[in-house]
Amino acid sequence: MDFDADGQDDVISGSYHPGDLYLFARQSDGTYKKPEKILGSDGKPVNVGAAAHACAADWDADGDLDLIVGNIGGEVWLVPNEGSRKQPAYGAKQKLSAGGKAITGGHDAGPTVADWDGDGKPDLIVGGGNGDVQFYRNTSDDKAKPELAAAQTLVPESPTRKRDPGVAEAAALRHGMRVKPHVVDWNGDGKLDLLVGDFTSVEVKPELTDDQRARQTATEKKLGELKAEQDRLGVAPDGETPEQRKERQKQLRNVQREIITHSREALQASQPRRHETHGYVWLYLRKDAGQKSAAAQGGGG
Repeated sequence: MDFDADGQDDVISGSYHPGDLYLFARQSDGTYKKPEKILGSDGKPVNVGAAAHACAADWDADGDLDLIVGNIGGEVWLVPNEGSRKQPAYGAKQKLSAGGKAITGGHDAGPTVADWDGDGKPDLIVGGGNGDVQFYRNTSDDKAKPELAAAQTLVPESPTRKRDPGVAEAAALRHGMRVKPHVVDWNGDGKLDLLVGDFTSVEVKPELTDDQRARQTATEKKLGELKAEQDRLGVAPDGETPEQRKERQKQLRNVQREIITHSREALQASQPRRHETHGYVWLYLRKDAGQKSAAAQGGGG
């Protein structure tokens, strides 16, 4: 996306906190300048809230690039460019509505703009924190004043949202949470497809090394000895004096503490599980570009 109209494709990015937006301007040698905060006409950073995700598009058909920005609350805001393509001047932010209601679907809104239904007008596509992707059709006859219909679901919420899939379930894994969609004709068939980036947490249990197995065996052996000692100290011998009883109970408490320590070590040795976070990109191919109700089929990697 050529943000500053210099013939070079640039990158814009939101940020988690406080949610300022940044421009990474590409230079003629293919490198990028240091990030610059995108400022409004008031000289202050453009900001609609935390976990900002920005898209630049000509929303009001006046030839320049406006900003469409989602935040952690699921809101989507329009920040209109009241200047020009080369000299933007961003005005007051405006909360976008659909079907007469403000867009507040879930959290972590990730908006993008595309003519999804092929009628020549910009529509809104929004990824959600729960992993769904929603289509908001632009129903306005005035290109300068888009109006959005109620949401239609392109991709349902993530089936992994409420659990962390194990390695054995990898083959059945589908897209995760906090999705950010991008619209493109991926396979060149004239139909707009979806690329969907996500956040996924996966529980991993790696194979034990020889050293880990040896430590596990030694720990289990030590636990067996300690439990036998615990059983012995748990029984009062005949004729035990008060002083002997006090000493036996002291030894018993020490052994029990050792059992707790070695039990933890045994658990860690036998189950060195950890959670790894990933960000995958999934491809959802469009079934029928002529369908007014958007439909997609998915596969991922």
